[in-house]
Amino acid sequence: MLNEKRRYYLENDAKFKFPKFYTLSLDEASKHEAHIKSIFGFDESSNALDVQRKVMKASNLVRGVQADNHEFNFLDLLKSQNIEPQSELFIDWHQFNKIDRISVKAFSDFFDDIWYPNSDDIYLYDDSYRWFILVMHHGAILVCKK
Repeated sequence: MLNEKRRYYLENDAKFKFPKFYTLSLDEASKHEAHIKSIFGFDESSNALDVQRKVMKASNLVRGVQADNHEFNFLDLLKSQNIEPQSELFIDWHQFNKIDRISVKAFSDFFDDIWYPNSDDIYLYDDSYRWFILVMHHGAILVCKK
């Protein structure tokens, strides 16, 4: 998913430098899915959409914060939620089959170039699997802590 956005910037703005990221292979992504399934009490045969719905149901809406607000700052969100992330996070674009890894700082710095309102629902987490942030297409932000 980030590859598509990066390609757009490379083709349309030679001055723009998209941050480095890594797209997980399907095998790597399926390991993430399996781990998250186990955290939320699902077995291997469970549907990825059901897992994401359960994460959503276990999450709390962050009131007064909207991702589509021009003043939104991801690092401030983490701080307000008492989340101390590892240096990198994962962006799940679609039911564990499109996952990118990017530094937390780059994600925050380039948030407006990564998340698009009205089209992207993304699930964010790091290797600790202790927190999940859902940025919904309409700008709402949900947080789940394990």
